[in-house]
Amino acid sequence: MDSIIYENLDDIVMITINRPAKMNSLDFESNDQLIEAWVRFDRDDNAKVAVITGSGNQSFCAGADLKTYTMNFATRPAPEFRRRFTNGPGFGGITRGLKIDKPIVAAINGYAISGGFELALAADIRFCSTNAEFALQDVGWGFHACDGGLVRLPQIVGMGHAMEMILSGDRINADHALRIGLVNRVFPIEKLIDEAICYAKHLASRAPLDFGESYLQGIRLALKDHEASGAKVKIELQVYDDEANPQRAVALAQRLIQSDKVPVAIGTVSSGNVLAMAPVFQKANIPLVAGPSIATQITAQFIGEKPSFIFRCSMVEKFQIDGMLDWGVKKFKRIGLIHSTTGYGNFAAKEIQDGIKTRGSSLALVEAAAPGVNDLTPQMVKMRDAGVELILNFHESFELVYRPMAKVNYRPVVAGNWGLSSMKVMEIVGREAIEGTVMGQALDMSQPRSKTFDERMRKEFGGAYRWPVLAALGYDAGQIVFKAVERVGKADPIAIRNAIESMDSLQAVSATPAKPFSPSDHECLDKEHVFLGVWKGGAVVKLMD
Repeated sequence: MDSIIYENLDDIVMITINRPAKMNSLDFESNDQLIEAWVRFDRDDNAKVAVITGSGNQSFCAGADLKTYTMNFATRPAPEFRRRFTNGPGFGGITRGLKIDKPIVAAINGYAISGGFELALAADIRFCSTNAEFALQDVGWGFHACDGGLVRLPQIVGMGHAMEMILSGDRINADHALRIGLVNRVFPIEKLIDEAICYAKHLASRAPLDFGESYLQGIRLALKDHEASGAKVKIELQVYDDEANPQRAVALAQRLIQSDKVPVAIGTVSSGNVLAMAPVFQKANIPLVAGPSIATQITAQFIGEKPSFIFRCSMVEKFQIDGMLDWGVKKFKRIGLIHSTTGYGNFAAKEIQDGIKTRGSSLALVEAAAPGVNDLTPQMVKMRDAGVELILNFHESFELVYRPMAKVNYRPVVAGNWGLSSMKVMEIVGREAIEGTVMGQALDMSQPRSKTFDERMRKEFGGAYRWPVLAALGYDAGQIVFKAVERVGKADPIAIRNAIESMDSLQAVSATPAKPFSPSDHECLDKEHVFLGVWKGGAVVKLMD
């Protein structure tokens, strides 16, 4: 009998710990099998979401099989000990050293104890059955949880609830877990797996969380080219994932400065995170080249500093909205807006409504939808009945606007932010549906240099390469930083900052000019460099009308 069952359900992977007689606890061999399952899931470009559960109706995972673990712990050779407990991916395969950038849903069908609880904490979403129980019982054995539980639990439930569980070792039930935010939803045991798979399919229908990964891919290719050019200064990338968490971004900024002692940093891709951590770099006099974080005020708030250490290689939200509205009011009589109720969606809606008013026009209809909705049919029917010709799509689930079109016999022009240029959006909605969609852009795929870059990225990263404009901006940010470091020749933050500001003769892939920055402008893209792109024949090219 296989200890770990791996099933492909279209684009969902179902992983089951199959040791019900042992309460689905893991011995060394089954833990190795689980690691292999996670690696297989990670490497499968067709697998979008994983669901992890335990066999039977009594236990998700009761932690380590102590009868075998304690014996093997003492008798295994030192190299194997280090592989498992120091350098490996940890208990359950994802608790320590294995980074997977795809969503994982834990379907917790009973006991999640100690290592099993830490495995559940490492998932992105946690559903549980009504009979589920949770505990970190390590304190009763005289030691602490050592596979991420002490870090993840406070992040998920807050320090007070976490310390109560860590110090007492007491079990909590499903209702308690839901109340403190440990689990997302609770279901009867007989419905748990179906609900988890249904939700996984919902996640799989969304564009992937590839924003930062696309930018990082561009940076990695830039470093590869820099090294191939005969550069004299060896550059090492120290990469951290801020998990779209501003507090974590600040902590990582401090770590980069104080522990890693970096002379320059690139990133991140979240506006909120950049706004949170930029003051840390400015105060430390360490140059930061922010990634595709589009909040308007990121560099503006520091440009008056003498000197400013904050730069950005990204589009700015106002620039793409201005270009879209200039084009829209000239071409269409009736314009509608669909936006999410998130902070970003409300911010974009205000920018659009204010901008269209200054152009002497108005929106025919404005519709808002929560970020978790699955269907925008009611909103699209209203748009159709209002005679809307152009829909400004500023809901983060970009594909939702397209899905009802055939059903309601309505085919307006769609325009939105640069997220609509993701190849994954095209894969989800279809090439025919996305044809003619317009968005803010800084990469023209009709240009030879852009085509060559695109071909290289496809060859280098395969199916993991999804967002050309973000990869191009990452490549150009990497070029700027690596050339500045090479020019200075040593880890001197102030000299590197000056070299970045005075950079010239840059051969950019994106619309970034040859001289990206000046003492009064730390944006690599200004309004005149941002243009409108349009999906045409399966590629995003510059809109000519």
